Amino acid sequence: MIHETWEVQRYLQGEHIHKKCIYRICLLLARWYKEQGMNHMQIREAIFDWARQFHVHIDHQVNNIIYQAFREQRPLNGDVAVYVGEADIAAIESRFDAKNSRLTALAILLYAKVYADEKQEFVLPGTALSQWTGIAASTLSERALPELIDFGYISKIQAEQQFVWNSRVKSKSSKYRIHVPLKNEGAYLLVHNDLQTLYSQVFG
Repeated sequence: MIHETWEVQRYLQGEHIHKKCIYRICLLLARWYKEQGMNHMQIREAIFDWARQFHVHIDHQVNNIIYQAFREQRPLNGDVAVYVGEADIAAIESRFDAKNSRLTALAILLYAKVYADEKQEFVLPGTALSQWTGIAASTLSERALPELIDFGYISKIQAEQQFVWNSRVKSKSSKYRIHVPLKNEGAYLLVHNDLQTLYSQVFG
């Protein structure tokens, strides 16, 4: 979710492909191919070549994904450095005990350091968070995220938005505000989106 170009390379190798995240994966691929100079038709062909190679079923309108990729002005994040410091750790440890809660808080902290605006607000895609943390989406929505809200780590400032095609929900996201300082400094560095390793380093 942080190092997007590295994430795309994993998908191009057939790794970490989750069926609930196909829309987001295809969008990242489309943005990647766009940055390589491909036109609309070349991107469409490349996405379907990738899907055939790795037996991926795309239950989406690929042309709409490609249009969305061309609307995106921000380039994919490369190897952006995101650090965790002692103040970040203390803010999590003072609020939470369970691993899932601490892991979710850590993931959101890293995400917010990259994507939050000047008000510390950001839109968080639920399926991508579930994929990154390895925590079931139902556990995130019913336990982990409410706990983060109840203990003052984040607040939800916009109700869940659903992206729908053909009367079927394809993705969900909510807007949050994080209530801890976002200083990108510290002794711990996220490497290649490896959240689990960083968690082990930070919390032992």
